[in-house]
Amino acid sequence: MTESLYRCIQSKRIAAPAVVARNRAGSMLAVVSLAGGLILVLAGCALSIVGLLAVQCQLKSLADRVTLSAVRQLNDDNKIGKMNNLEIRCRQLVYTSRHALLSAQTTAPIVSGLADELLKEARTDAQELSEEHDSLLALSHRQVHEAITREFESVRKQSLSLPWVSVAEPCITVIKTGKVKGVNSDVSLLEGIPELNTYDQSSKHLESASNLYVPGTIPLPVNDTDLKFNVSSLPPPENGQALQARLMLPESVDANDSKLFDSAITVEISADVSSCGHANPRALTVRSAATTFGGDDTFE
Repeated sequence: MTESLYRCIQSKRIAAPAVVARNRAGSMLAVVSLAGGLILVLAGCALSIVGLLAVQCQLKSLADRVTLSAVRQLNDDNKIGKMNNLEIRCRQLVYTSRHALLSAQTTAPIVSGLADELLKEARTDAQELSEEHDSLLALSHRQVHEAITREFESVRKQSLSLPWVSVAEPCITVIKTGKVKGVNSDVSLLEGIPELNTYDQSSKHLESASNLYVPGTIPLPVNDTDLKFNVSSLPPPENGQALQARLMLPESVDANDSKLFDSAITVEISADVSSCGHANPRALTVRSAATTFGGDDTFE
């Protein structure tokens, strides 16, 4: 009995190290498997994040391309700058024609008939300019939307997908036109009529620091107040050179009066994106904004 018990104890002592070794090996295998699984999960998450960032960059590049293509249409051939100059000069012509008529009626009645005809002609020119302004404004809006559609259609079908990321076909969700915050018109104060210049300065139609006209509808001081002259925001030339169209922060674009020409555009593009292991796609949205060419010193 004693000998059998001794042998049993001895056999258990011999078997114990082997059992411990097997347990340690099993524990190590479990730890390695768990660590490997965790690494795979982290790698998958990292690939998903990198894929989303890559798709976001591609969408942003698409939005920038579409925005720059459209914004160039806003001031093609410096049409905003030329219209601004025409508005201010036509306003000045009506003012001087009215002043000439009043002066002729007082000092030279014999020529008052001719002065009256000149005033009527100046007023007619102002009215026709207003109609042309509205027509050109509507044309500008159409050209911008056509340019956006044309450029977007040409590039949207380019592949945005990565092996582990699926991207639906992008779409334009927002098109907003306006002006750049804090930018006046490109037309400076015209010399030669001190009374009109004094009125413009006192009425805040001119910025005192730059002597540039503030964007908006500028009336005449007295008489002919039914005529309205619209001056739009446009960057003035710097060192004699017109500023080029360029990208900018979307927050820099401000709402514009519907009667004025737009000089900046914001475009928002969205696409549904899903990564491996995620059945529900999420909407990825990017915004791009740009301002058009600035005015130049030439006026024909």
